[in-house]
Amino acid sequence: MVIETTPVTIWHESKPQDEFLDERFGKLFDMSNVALVELALSVRSKHSTDNTQATAKVIEHWIGTYNLIHIVEFSDGLKYVVRVPASARHGTMTEAAQRALITQAHMMRFVKKRTMIPMPNVFDFDAGFDNIIQAPYIVMSYIPGRMVAEAWFDRTGPVPLEEKRLRILNDVAEAVAQLRGFQFDQIGFIEGDEAATAPGGARGRGGHQPIPMGPCFGWEENYLQDTTHIFHIEQCGPFTSSAAYLRNRLQRTTQWVEGIPDRGCRVLLDLMIDCLPRSTRRHSEPRESFVLSIPDLSAKNVLVDEQGRVTGFVDWDDVHTMPRFLGYAGFPGWIITYLNPQHILYAPEEHDQEEDSPELLKQYRRLYNRKMQTLLRGSRDARFVHKSHYYQAVHSAICTQRGRLHLVSNLVAKAFPTDLGMAMDLILLAGQGKLSTDDKDQLTHGFQMLFAVSG
Repeated sequence: MVIETTPVTIWHESKPQDEFLDERFGKLFDMSNVALVELALSVRSKHSTDNTQATAKVIEHWIGTYNLIHIVEFSDGLKYVVRVPASARHGTMTEAAQRALITQAHMMRFVKKRTMIPMPNVFDFDAGFDNIIQAPYIVMSYIPGRMVAEAWFDRTGPVPLEEKRLRILNDVAEAVAQLRGFQFDQIGFIEGDEAATAPGGARGRGGHQPIPMGPCFGWEENYLQDTTHIFHIEQCGPFTSSAAYLRNRLQRTTQWVEGIPDRGCRVLLDLMIDCLPRSTRRHSEPRESFVLSIPDLSAKNVLVDEQGRVTGFVDWDDVHTMPRFLGYAGFPGWIITYLNPQHILYAPEEHDQEEDSPELLKQYRRLYNRKMQTLLRGSRDARFVHKSHYYQAVHSAICTQRGRLHLVSNLVAKAFPTDLGMAMDLILLAGQGKLSTDDKDQLTHGFQMLFAVSG
């Protein structure tokens, strides 16, 4: 799994000339607008209740991290989104990539059917090539709005900036809190059509049988020292423990890196995994259970209107069940940037400040935590909120090489505690196999205290 996102590139007519994008999306850039329109009209004819003879046109193409996104507008103003995965770039797809697309569509339908979270409707999907556009796709509804990444510093509009920000955080909290009612026995995807038919709480509200779970799917991306580019979808699991899931991810993302700092990060992340809380509602529960979450709660994936009201959550790639401390109760990415710079929002040049101060972000986390405590009253998951930025930092460092050293250094500095220079020395000692017993014991105790929750 790779968590970081790249900026969305938009083109209208000719595709961007870029060697990196050509490698990433290959033949998918050759898809014709005529085929996309024909697909959209065909899908709408299956779902429309009126006899409107609409025409359509492609108005935009977006380039995401792992998908090409085509916006089709009908003559009556309705819009569809056609998402085509990069995993189909060579005109073939692995079985894992096909299952990933199918299970993503099922999981989105599961959440859409059982919550009021504003998110796209999945109208149709196909994991094969024998279709109108000759490529795998998901066709879904269009969500209006602008990204939080654009709105967060924008002082124009009918609402003062601070009021707009608070509305955004309030709406995000109210949306994600709707996932509190779902519980699962494993980390993975809901298997097959169970996503469309399963009861609300997976382990059985009202005595229902557990929902069958399938593996997790995620993008594996690395550049090796010989410049080989690893870029494909892998599957793993399902998992019955948080530690097994996290160690699997750690092994997969560190198997290609062998420098001393890399080895040190791997040693210390493995130590952190042992110090994370168990994914249980109560300490006394013998088995872990798991929850849903929005997979990438970043400022690019939350859309808002000019009033600051959330209009939708987009980009549900890699959605699967997660440990409770990494689930729906976590902070939005844009208010934890002091620890995880991958989420930093930079203000446009016309604004006075470049980014929010750590003090201001701490204030927003305090307000968000207070709101979540109110929404989750009676749910034991509420205890994870105020430390969720630490859990997310560990998960980010485990799942991607980008930013790993920064994240581990900050976590070590907080846990030991010490400054960043000494934290780097500890990482290097761990990478050389020279971390003393006393330092390891002090780090273990520090991580336990940093990650501990009550109740």
